[in-house]
Amino acid sequence: MDVTDFPDDLVQTQAAWNATYGALAAPRPRDFTALRRRLLLLSVRLWWHRAGHRRVLPWSAR
Repeated sequence: MDVTDFPDDLVQTQAAWNATYGALAAPRPRDFTALRRRLLLLSVRLWWHRAGHRRVLPWSAR
């Protein structure tokens, strides 16, 4: 097993995002609106996670 530098909370949030996306991809998902909102919330948490501080934005790459 490879060792990663990713924090546990980031990995857990990504796993929750994957599960939510999978639930939305199912035919006729139950509680579609709640799943969409959860996916959006998780997406925001992933984007703004403290581990992303090294992220280079396209306009700052110059």
